[in-house]
Amino acid sequence: MSRSRPYSLRRSAAISAGAASLLVATALQITPNAQAADPGKGTVKPISPSASWNGQNYPTAATVDPAACPPKQEDPNDALCDHYTLNVPVDPSYWSGRDGGVKVTVTWGAADDDFDLYIYKGDDMVASSAQGGTTKETAVISKASGTYEVRVLPFLVTDSGYQGTATFESRAADGEPPLGGPAEYHGTRFADTKCPAKQLPCLPDKEPRNTRIDSPFPSLVLKQGPVGRDAAEPTIGVDAKGRAFYPAATFDGPGGLADTRLRRSTNDGRTWTDITPPETQDLPVTLDPYVYVEENSGRVFNLDLYVGSAFLQFSDDGGKTFETNPVASGDFVNDHQTLSAGPLTKQAKDLGLKTSDPKFPEALYYCFNRVADSSCGRSLDGGRTFVKSGTDPYPGVEPMEGGDFCGGLHGHVIADRQGIVYLPKGHCDRPYISVSRDAGTTWNRGRVSDRIDMPDNQSSIAADRLGNLFYVWYDSKHRLPWLAISRDHGKTWENPIMIAPPGVHEVQWPSVAAGNTGRIAISFPGTTERNQGDLTRPWDYYVVASVNALTRNPTFVSNISNPATDPVHRGDCPGRCGNMLDFLDVLVSPAPGHSIWATVVDTCTARKDCNSNPDAVGFSDDGGDGAAVDMRGLYVKQIGGPNLSW
Repeated sequence: MSRSRPYSLRRSAAISAGAASLLVATALQITPNAQAADPGKGTVKPISPSASWNGQNYPTAATVDPAACPPKQEDPNDALCDHYTLNVPVDPSYWSGRDGGVKVTVTWGAADDDFDLYIYKGDDMVASSAQGGTTKETAVISKASGTYEVRVLPFLVTDSGYQGTATFESRAADGEPPLGGPAEYHGTRFADTKCPAKQLPCLPDKEPRNTRIDSPFPSLVLKQGPVGRDAAEPTIGVDAKGRAFYPAATFDGPGGLADTRLRRSTNDGRTWTDITPPETQDLPVTLDPYVYVEENSGRVFNLDLYVGSAFLQFSDDGGKTFETNPVASGDFVNDHQTLSAGPLTKQAKDLGLKTSDPKFPEALYYCFNRVADSSCGRSLDGGRTFVKSGTDPYPGVEPMEGGDFCGGLHGHVIADRQGIVYLPKGHCDRPYISVSRDAGTTWNRGRVSDRIDMPDNQSSIAADRLGNLFYVWYDSKHRLPWLAISRDHGKTWENPIMIAPPGVHEVQWPSVAAGNTGRIAISFPGTTERNQGDLTRPWDYYVVASVNALTRNPTFVSNISNPATDPVHRGDCPGRCGNMLDFLDVLVSPAPGHSIWATVVDTCTARKDCNSNPDAVGFSDDGGDGAAVDMRGLYVKQIGGPNLSW
């Protein structure tokens, strides 16, 4: 567990003068009544299993940063947040042969108000829940023992209090999966010596496991909320002013076809508005939505696939006005389009290539799946025209894999700060990377790992500010996430590290983003249920961060964005995870604070009691949604923890 409480993304050590000013400024926004939590403390135990209290009423409050909510002794009048002391007088040995813990819930009257819930034992955050657009938060202290401090933040409140309850729950151990929550741990590195050269790939027979550690790094704190619309396979973009852009596509168009609405938030996700350009109304259907924001220029790209080509719109004023390219592909497109931009390398300039848009002096790359192979286009005028960039990054039939057919489905393209372009792919059951140093004119491809395989599915790559590469995927046997690192622009790769948080037994679509040197964020749906055939198993959305990923034994901090008792999915989560469809997204914001943003789709809501009934049967890979019928678009934002600054 972390030995320091969550702190502002704007600092990297103890409270600085600037952070102290933040606390003062936050306090000035709050006008609390004199009455704090009543009573201020309570006890729960097996023979007296419940306690309740009335939380403080805040006429006006906006404590948006958990770092601004100190312990009770530093905020004795509960001016910044409310405090409740919870005592659980059971010995740790009580939980031998038992499952359970203490469930803490806070409720309030209106969804326009927003309280967040954090629970500490000493300096360690042990549970949290920070949702938007709801009237309650629930967190569970697994196998609780001792004294805890419950902190309730008035994230954005106008004349509201709350009611709190704590309930002791205990049952005979029955193999129920542990609940997700904050964790700190090291990964498990896979060594060459464990894999005979004649047996490639060779996954370990025994499922590798990671265990919790005490670390000096702050706990990761996440805020999750709705974008106001259903959304399939959403990406996200954020500009240097902190404006977030989210393509929400769902099947509500004419005849049940998919339609994309572009959503924007200018207040850290608290509210979202529809900024879909009027020209998009003429687009009859989207086969795939995609949003990309280039971090230097701030140009926003909104891309929708349709039969035969793609409809691209871009904006240089944060989405107020858009320019349109209705035929953006430059080649026949099938599926899975992706965008990224970067400067032209010397090799590209030596070929006579140059950009022509003074507002966008970078090459824009557009890669896509043609089923038979993977292909890329290139724009040198900011997205107005595209041409096929050169050779294809991946053939459909791969000579390096004995002539097997590998298909064309790939991950998201990136360009690093030097302009080198990378396209990741699950290629004939291996993690591959294809690299271009001349703006896509030629490509060189190779395996990231000979040892650990992967399904022909979505893999992900990111480059930090110095060009170190971080590649993530999951294996086909244990379905666990792996991280490989290259320090020479993809020429060689270190032995991969299994990076699942403690207790996680299966993941889907790990995605990675990078900030400053060695600082990365990874996200994925994951489950703590061992039985891959259990269609009731719940899935949480995990975010993992590391600030020392380039060390020999990196430390990872993780948390889930959803309440531990409210999963984002239930059942199978195979190549297409029910109504999540094909992928999710994560990034490190270029805005001050450099917080992590991510997307997730909540398939498991109150519909059919999916989120409240642990026995509800969810999605089956054989074709049925079961109880996991929803497609609720959610954003995730880091509001405390490690600083991944650029």
